[in-house]
Amino acid sequence: MIGAVLFFVSFLTAGGLFLRNAQACSVCFGQTQQSTQVGLRIAIIAMLLVLLGVLSGIVAFFFQLRKKSKLNNRGILTFAK
Repeated sequence: MIGAVLFFVSFLTAGGLFLRNAQACSVCFGQTQQSTQVGLRIAIIAMLLVLLGVLSGIVAFFFQLRKKSKLNNRGILTFAK
């Protein structure tokens, strides 16, 4: 079973290395139109903004946990039992 998987992976790798069409599209080769470049830049910026929002939310969550932990250690914050 492992031999078949290794053969399949090596076959795909070799095919990807030797086929010129499988290596990259025209965008990666630099033969793009101006509108394509603008669209790609906008898409990348949008994805970075989404990533920034998600990471900011995660950081804010951990700061909130830290704040509540400090209040709980001081006895100010109590939880209902």
